[in-house]
Amino acid sequence: MNQELTLRLCRQEGRAIARWRDKRRVAFPRVPVPAPSGATERWSVDFDSDALADGLPFRCFTLIDDLQ
Repeated sequence: MNQELTLRLCRQEGRAIARWRDKRRVAFPRVPVPAPSGATERWSVDFDSDALADGLPFRCFTLIDDLQ
C-alpha cells in the first residue's frame, strides 16, 4: 500500500493525517578515508557462501587486515 492510496482512503473516510515529508540528506563535505598507516588499523569483513560438488552449501566468514 503506497502513500497515495493511504491518503485517498483517509480522505474518503474524512480522516486527517499528517503528510509525509521528504527525507533530506544533511549537506556536509565529503572527506576521503585516510589510508592505514600500520597493521590492525582497518579491517574488511565479508560473508562468502558457495556449494560443494555434491550440492551441500557452506559459508565462510572472511576477515582481512587492509594494510596498503
